[in-house]
Amino acid sequence: MKSDAFPLVSIVIINYNGLKWLEKCLQSITATKYPTFEIILVDNASSDNSVAYVQLKYPEVKLIAHERNLGYANGVNYAISKCKGNFIAVLNNDVKVDPFWLENLMKVILQDEKIGIVTPKKRLLSDPRFLDGAGGVQNIFGYGWDRGQCELDNGSYDEITEVLHPPGAAFVIQRKLVDIYGFLLNPDFFYLFEDADLGLRCWLAGYKVVYVPDSVVYHARGPSVGAYSYRTSKLMDTHVLASYFEVFGLRFMAKFFPLFFMVRFFHGLLYLKAKRDPTRLLALLSAIFVFLSNFPRYASMKHIVNRKRAVDSYVLLDHFSEEIAITPFLFPHVSKLKKFLQLTGLYIKYVIKVTPIRKIWKFNEDKFKYIHHKPLDEN
Repeated sequence: MKSDAFPLVSIVIINYNGLKWLEKCLQSITATKYPTFEIILVDNASSDNSVAYVQLKYPEVKLIAHERNLGYANGVNYAISKCKGNFIAVLNNDVKVDPFWLENLMKVILQDEKIGIVTPKKRLLSDPRFLDGAGGVQNIFGYGWDRGQCELDNGSYDEITEVLHPPGAAFVIQRKLVDIYGFLLNPDFFYLFEDADLGLRCWLAGYKVVYVPDSVVYHARGPSVGAYSYRTSKLMDTHVLASYFEVFGLRFMAKFFPLFFMVRFFHGLLYLKAKRDPTRLLALLSAIFVFLSNFPRYASMKHIVNRKRAVDSYVLLDHFSEEIAITPFLFPHVSKLKKFLQLTGLYIKYVIKVTPIRKIWKFNEDKFKYIHHKPLDEN
């Protein structure tokens, strides 16, 4: 990259009680081999001395300390008003970056004005032999995951590739894409699904999301949101409904909602049988209630999204995965799941008129737990 081709990048970090991660994160960012960047750290009312640490150790960081937790999405959105760059990098506080992560992302995003977002290869901080992700994947059911998660980094994801969305842990976005909507992440989402929603809106506005394997970051996945907690499940289901309504519209939702309910209800029944826990079922009912209660707000957001539409939203469905990722509690029920997918496949094919789910990917949760809980001093 020529010396006159280094546009200013504003790096935004959202922190909530992440003191144990900030040292690795900020040390690596300040060592970034890119000449023109600024760092904005938004603290969402941490109680672990994060603010004092940053003030003492990194006075060059623009620190925004809030008295209450704005959530991840609105924390990012608030930081935008303080950003000077025409490119904005968003990082989780538990990410450590390679020195050339930013330069390699910028090389790609500057090649094509229609590339709206670039996202790096994520390796696991606890064991860099393994991938944390290589771009975001999503299926018609509204379930999303990272490509290659927990796989050995053996070169399978070493090609520059268009992906549906950037994992929220690390990405760079053109500011003009932020200006199109007036926000970066959906302000109605406290956390969860905001990255998938961002990807959909990026494609809808006529821009691309691109995975760049030469850019590498290391992700700890430290702060857990609780994969099957009531609150997490409720938020995820609510945000899927809101995002699909805002992006695809009411006519699509009339077709999608029966599928959404069938899949979530079936999932909830299997979870109840396996865990003796009604969490998924209760969260589903609560999510539907919240979505309907806040329908006017989502309709207002739909109007904003529609005004900026550059392509038919149904085109986005071509980018959806034909897989479903399942965790160990579903492994004993694979035969039931296959029959259920055949049933929903008919609905998807003839009612929604897109390609049905055809593959089941078994997520190795034991490997995930092991490689995410290795002591960091083993690195």
